[in-house]
Amino acid sequence: MSGHGGYGNGQDGGGPAVAPVGRRTELLRLEGELERAHTHGARLVSIGGEPWVGKSRLAGELASRARARGWRVAAGRAVRGGAGLPFGVVVDALDDHVSADVPGAARLEAVFPALGAAYAPAEPVGPDSPQAYWLIRALRTVIEHLARPAGLLLVLDDAHRADPLSRELLAHLAEHPPQAPVVTVLVHRDTASVPLPRGDRDAHAGLHLDVAPLADRDAAALLPPALTAVERRMLLRDAAGLPGLLRALRFPDDSGTTEVYGTWELECGTPPALARSSGAELRASQSPAAWLTACAAAVLGGAFTAQDVARVADVPLRETLAGLDELQREGIVRAVRDSRFRFRHPAVRALVLNASDGGWRVGARTRAQVRTAVQPVTRRRELDAARAELGRAPAVAARRLARHTASVEGLLLHARALVASGRPEQAVTGYAAAWPRIDEAGEDVRAEAVESYGLALRLLGRWQDARDVLLGAGGGARVALARQLACAALALESGESTGRQSAAEWAAQAACTASALGDGAGRARALGLAAAAEAAGGRFEGAAEAASVAAHALDALEPGAWEARLDALPWLTDAQIYVGRRREAERRLTEGFALAFDRGQVPQAGRLALGLATVRLLAEDTTAAADHADVAVETALRCGGGPLAVDALLCRARVHLAAGESVAAGRLAQSAARFAAPLGGMWQERADRRLQDIGVVRRHEDPAAGGEPPGASLETLSRREAQVAALVSEGCTNAQIAARLLLSPKTVETYLSRIFKKFGIVSRAQVAHLVGLEAAARR
Repeated sequence: MSGHGGYGNGQDGGGPAVAPVGRRTELLRLEGELERAHTHGARLVSIGGEPWVGKSRLAGELASRARARGWRVAAGRAVRGGAGLPFGVVVDALDDHVSADVPGAARLEAVFPALGAAYAPAEPVGPDSPQAYWLIRALRTVIEHLARPAGLLLVLDDAHRADPLSRELLAHLAEHPPQAPVVTVLVHRDTASVPLPRGDRDAHAGLHLDVAPLADRDAAALLPPALTAVERRMLLRDAAGLPGLLRALRFPDDSGTTEVYGTWELECGTPPALARSSGAELRASQSPAAWLTACAAAVLGGAFTAQDVARVADVPLRETLAGLDELQREGIVRAVRDSRFRFRHPAVRALVLNASDGGWRVGARTRAQVRTAVQPVTRRRELDAARAELGRAPAVAARRLARHTASVEGLLLHARALVASGRPEQAVTGYAAAWPRIDEAGEDVRAEAVESYGLALRLLGRWQDARDVLLGAGGGARVALARQLACAALALESGESTGRQSAAEWAAQAACTASALGDGAGRARALGLAAAAEAAGGRFEGAAEAASVAAHALDALEPGAWEARLDALPWLTDAQIYVGRRREAERRLTEGFALAFDRGQVPQAGRLALGLATVRLLAEDTTAAADHADVAVETALRCGGGPLAVDALLCRARVHLAAGESVAAGRLAQSAARFAAPLGGMWQERADRRLQDIGVVRRHEDPAAGGEPPGASLETLSRREAQVAALVSEGCTNAQIAARLLLSPKTVETYLSRIFKKFGIVSRAQVAHLVGLEAAARR
């Protein structure tokens, strides 16, 4: 039989079979059931797991291997809703294999189309029908005949949708196994409401296999090659290890620079258009009522009630309840507390919303807004809502706050959102406009602005501007604490004192101020800075002691104080790495990076990715180190280059060097030296040390040096390469570049690859930055 879910397609035994990615152990266990069927009799195998985890793919590979061994393979799929002809899933599997001369077939003429069954049975047949007893036993006889002599693999997919008679037959086969080498495989979703025979209840019955999501390393092998490190990281996060969902979410090859969005935007906000397809497969797998219910729930986002969904869908409540029941059985939504439901995966909600009809979606959103509009929307409510979004989706907050920059508070919040989403240059412009009126804002807003403005200038390496802003800020204890924390960070990053005080002195002062205010979060951040200052000064014992105190203070914070955790983690883990507590540092960095990435906090994600790359490199895990270093490089360049770019590029160079790739390491170190040039002595020395380690001298110091380092002029590019680079710097995608230059997208990719190789870079953002530097140099 061919068709059914790909079960008829596979190898013919001409070469070694290759297991689906990450499924070798599961496939070996399934193959073992084929062996046991010949020695111990019929086996019942249950393959369960959530949607898109790869259950059908696994069963299809088993079918290919069984066929290569000479087994007969029969595969069928249950129809949506479980209704239809009696024994529907079994008939779908066996109809191509039965004939009138098969023993027991005479009793089944009313069931199998191949034996002359009409479109519908003359009399209804149900589990309690007198006919059911004889039909079930006749089917068992047919299965036994088809299994001889080589064996029968009977694969029943979507068995959770099976009709009642099919379930009765399966229960009968579990209690009375066929007297032949038969392996019956039930592929189903992990919904407890559907009763299925479980092989693990009886040692002689067979096997129950739970298919788990793939680990990141296995899932990464399924990604298309033309993705940036950030795109890869987002896809792995959003797909949650589900191969089918990973394929549905994959970015197009010409996606260009991708904005870092958080999971909140998938779950509650207006999600990005994740899928290239229209979601037709997802839509086709649901009944019309369930699909309408899913679309209405996707418009609402977050946790929703059946009543809310019924209003937005504009259908009776009983239809919504039936739709929710189906979506639960299918593993699309799950029940949460207070009679609410939620999408099982935020990315599925985004796919459903993007696949819904545009006109219907507009009306549904209007109904949803009417439902929630208890109070008129005021500027104050808009600002409060944007402030809440700033912590979980700063890019969304920036778009919303762009409408409220007439007020000082709105302008300051907008600039803060720009910093958090990785656009410090735009933020500095906003802060400069708001700063003369800073006193009009409340103290908490001013304190946040002082730190955020200082961070924006530090990200750009504008040390003196940062000193002027921070030392000139005043008014209120909260503002004083923000200034002290920012000055400590500035002194650490610039390598110079701020206002005649060292980083350690500013950190100690901030710890005292935070204690006086009863601000545990501020104290934890100050202690993290103090530990980093001790490490930067080469004081091992002081760094070890300060790191212990800071770690204790950080662990004592309330779970909701995630911003303080993210601010303190890079400093604390720097000290922990310095004193040899790498395992603890790695644990904290892993948790912090996931949090920052999920919330779209670009600068923090970059810093923490750099820390992870460092600890993985120290552990000699160059693959993981390269992955995180690439994320750090991309986020650093998105944030305007500056000190984070220098450290990220130097770390990536170290990874290349550890892998024996000295040429690539030299190119990246040269790029780091170029970024370090305007940052001052400490950063130049850091880049020069790495260049010396690699055995490369800066090109402007040794004109006779060979190779083509990334600091070379754009004049080294061909005319067409220079055109492509210029269009990349304008934000054009590969498709847009191809259209403007009358090339194919594949040719554009080739030119981009050459540019990357010549300059030793890894992303389009780096190309744009280098074009900008060249233009600035000419001015």
